[in-house]
Amino acid sequence: MDQKNAKRAIVAYATRTGSTAEIAKVIGDELTSKGVQVDVVPVKEVRDVSPYEIVILGTPVRAGFVMPESKRFLKRFKADLAAKKLACFIVCMTMKEDSPKNRETAEKFLGALTKIATPYKTALFGGLMDPSKLSGFWKFAFRKMKVEDGRNWEAIRKWAGEIAE
Repeated sequence: MDQKNAKRAIVAYATRTGSTAEIAKVIGDELTSKGVQVDVVPVKEVRDVSPYEIVILGTPVRAGFVMPESKRFLKRFKADLAAKKLACFIVCMTMKEDSPKNRETAEKFLGALTKIATPYKTALFGGLMDPSKLSGFWKFAFRKMKVEDGRNWEAIRKWAGEIAE
């Protein structure tokens, strides 16, 4: 596919410790490998979604809530998103093990986004818990915890590939 006719996508993400940013980059790389022109940008830096056919929003879940800036992003661009292919993913430690019970819990987190806008595709990904990247109360609360990486890179790439098709 030549660059003039390539689909354009934006992967907008919220993050606190960088795990969701890493997932967003892998999604962007996978889309690029399939011929999609991609921008991977923190949600706070997105000014316009009009140039894109596909808008992908990713957010972590912290203490049972998606990041407020991800909800603000959906509200801000709601009218524009109605004419786009919107896909949303959440990143949470609940999904380090993909079981029906964990999926049910994570779907509730995702509901905070789907109440605002209706994506055509969603995903629930495991996250990374690295206590050294936390701050304040959270750093203290999880100080004895070891690094735990629940991200399934194969599932992440597969989901991105499905979006590119």
